[in-house]
Order: sequence, then structure tokens, then C-alpha cells
Amino acid sequence: MAAVAARLGLHAVLAIRGERPVVYDGNLLLARLLGADTRYHPDIGPELGPELAVGSGAGVMEALAAEVRARGGRPYVIPESGACELGALGYIECAVELSEQIHHGAPRFDTIVITSGSGGSHAGLLMGKQLAGLPGEIVSVPATAPAERVREAIVRTVGAAIQRFGFAIEVPKAIHLLDGYQGAGPAAATDEELAVIVALAREEGLLLDPVYTGKGFRGLVETLARDPKALGQRVCFIHTGGLFGLFPFGDRLSRLAQ
Repeated sequence: MAAVAARLGLHAVLAIRGERPVVYDGNLLLARLLGADTRYHPDIGPELGPELAVGSGAGVMEALAAEVRARGGRPYVIPESGACELGALGYIECAVELSEQIHHGAPRFDTIVITSGSGGSHAGLLMGKQLAGLPGEIVSVPATAPAERVREAIVRTVGAAIQRFGFAIEVPKAIHLLDGYQGAGPAAATDEELAVIVALAREEGLLLDPVYTGKGFRGLVETLARDPKALGQRVCFIHTGGLFGLFPFGDRLSRLAQ
């Protein structure tokens, strides 16, 4: 978002959870290099979830928008991780792409697994399953927020999309989550999760980040270790980004990479 704003001559203002760090790193470093104005909110805390634009966090976004208006600007508020009915359209498109690949001969999946932060990606895939005929179950691994709060956010996002866009679909009665892999803040990754990240990098050339996709992949691997048939015969894990989240864990990863 900061890169697009810089390219278009727009002014990006970011609401950041937690304290201002001594040294910029990861995505925050990139945002600052791209000229984004960063505002820190230690009262919100580091836990990624659906509440920064709703509930207790709504006041933060409203206050920033009011500040921009007072300066003569016209703010456009994007909720955390774009998790709203508009943002979820991106993962409807993802479902369409997967469906087209299967139609042209790619293997069908029994289950698609994705990491959940604020639930927008999961909501989009659930809608795409109905709209594009995507086969298989959609399962996500909450990486930071409690599972029930993620589930509520998914239901809210799908309902809002139906109301706003007139989709002829239903809010799913069952939303499948693999719970128990949440973490928050700079110590969010366990040694086991970091070891999985290193192993996958060396075996497959794939890089996951410790805070987000690493937790999702660990949830998938451990679920299959307990029951190889739990998610069907063929599983698709969607890598949703987060590569720059590796670098704040440089010290710990360096020890594992010896």
C-alpha cells in the first residue's frame, strides 16, 4: 500500500500496533523507505486480528481519518490487512484462478489450507468456493487472534460482501480452523516453528515467515502427522506472503542456519 501511494503521489498514514522500535526492520523498514507516515499505538498491542478497524480499534482509524480531513485531505481508510468485503474480492479471484487451473488439468484438491490473521483471505476463498465452484474444503490456521474471533470476522466479512455486492451465496454454517498455533509480538515464533522454516527452505527452496505463514504451515504439518488422512489425499497450501517478516528473527535464524 505504501509503495502504491508513493507511485501515485498519495500520502500514506499507517496505524502500527505496539511501541515504536529502536531500529526499523521488515515491512516497517520498507514502509518508512517508501515515505509512509507511521503512527504507533502501544495500547492496541501486537496481536494481529480483525479489531483495528472495528470494535476497540475503530477509534484509532477514525482519529487518523479526522486528522487527515483537518489538514484538508480526503482519507480512504483501509482496514487491517485489507480484511473487509472489498479486500476479500482478491481471494475470490484466487479461487477463480484455482478453479480455472483445475478445469485445464491441474490436480483437484481435497483441502486448501491458508494462514489466517484477520480472516479476510479465508472469507474470500469461502465465497469463491461457491461462486467459482472451487472444490474441496477451505481450512485456515489462525496465526495470532483467537480462533473464535477469526471465525466471527469471517462470518461478518462474507455477510457484508453478500449485502454490498449482491452475491447469490450463503454464509457457510461451518468454518474450519486449525487452532492452537497463535503467537504475538517479536517472540511469536517458537524454536519448533523456526526449525520448520529452515527445513522447508533447504528441502524445497520455499521461504515462510515466522509470525504468519510459518505458523500456518506448522499447523498443516502437525495435523497431518497426527492423522495423514485428516485433510484428504491432496492438500494445497497457499503461501500468502510475509517474506520480510524473516529478518527481525535474524539472530535466532542465524543460529539455526549454522
